[in-house]
Amino acid sequence: MTSGPRLNFPTLRSPAFDLAFIAAPGLLPLMLVLGLAAAGLEHAETPAWAFLLVVVGVDVAHVWSTLFRVYLDPVERRRRPWAYFGIPAAIAFVSLLLVAVEPLWFWRVLAYVAVHHFIKQQVGFVMLYRHAAGERDLTTRRLDQAAVWVGTAVPVLDWHTSPRAFHWFIEGDFAGPLDPAVMQLAWPLYGLTALLWLGSRLRGPRNPLKDLVMATTWANWFVGIVLLDGDLIYTLTNVLLHGVPYLALVWHVTERRVHEPDLVAPLLSRLGGRAVTFLALVLALAFAEELLWDGLVWREHGAWFLNAQDWLPSGETVTLLAIPLLSVPQATHYVLDGLIWRMDGSNPGLRSRLFSDAGPIRASSPPAPPAPAPP
Repeated sequence: MTSGPRLNFPTLRSPAFDLAFIAAPGLLPLMLVLGLAAAGLEHAETPAWAFLLVVVGVDVAHVWSTLFRVYLDPVERRRRPWAYFGIPAAIAFVSLLLVAVEPLWFWRVLAYVAVHHFIKQQVGFVMLYRHAAGERDLTTRRLDQAAVWVGTAVPVLDWHTSPRAFHWFIEGDFAGPLDPAVMQLAWPLYGLTALLWLGSRLRGPRNPLKDLVMATTWANWFVGIVLLDGDLIYTLTNVLLHGVPYLALVWHVTERRVHEPDLVAPLLSRLGGRAVTFLALVLALAFAEELLWDGLVWREHGAWFLNAQDWLPSGETVTLLAIPLLSVPQATHYVLDGLIWRMDGSNPGLRSRLFSDAGPIRASSPPAPPAPAPP
């Protein structure tokens, strides 16, 4: 009996892993959106159970997975202690200062840093698959980067021209509103960039996962921000595309790291070498963080978080202290991601952990230069 055709295209770990945990999370929200729209729920608010599964279980959890890349690895901690411990301390100080002066300034700065982080992650995944395929052409590299930025920034710019039923963190965190006339220039740029990128792919090497990352990035940011105006739809398209691939990437790198001979770290080995323990820790930390947020700040989902507002301290001073301090893990994640995924020599061993044991699939051209990974 003959087996079916073997999948063979550039991957980070394997075709099955990359399709399931990096490509599919961009397709899943689009399918869910179709179902919601068919049911007439395109304007629905995010219910508490969906908040728990998507926001806490994916968005907050993926922030805590940075522990495995940095803080649970004693070799990594010793390599850049001033960055790994100085950055959270600096973030806490600046955040407390901003909240003390004007809380909206804090949320606005955090929102724009978050937008930059979300966009840069998609750029990073595209660059990873370029590297895996041996793509080295500088022109197409710049076009790939520009395509991600245009496909995400133009919907965000449109968001700035008119109010939405959703917001990034809190109402009013984005500046504006801008004059809608700016979109008369932005949308033609959007269309032209799409055509140029599609034209380059027709002539370029086969790289289906890079194409899927690009296509689902454009689709989710357009559908979730521009086409439909609903909090639940925005949450699904915003969070799943971003959080699930990041969790997969961190576990993929961690699972390889625990087998390297220079690492004597029983805790990292026990927690990071198996997916179930990896997920259990990040989910537990995400739940604990959100319990504090709900009990000290939001007070919206008490039944899901042990009615924390009834037994945690309250008051304006408590809230003004809790907001910046509880944001430190999230903001630290945003900043450190600009350091810990670079393949420019500043992260020894990262390249071998990122790509499959067989090595990246190469074109017949010379080896590709180092490319940045997700920030």
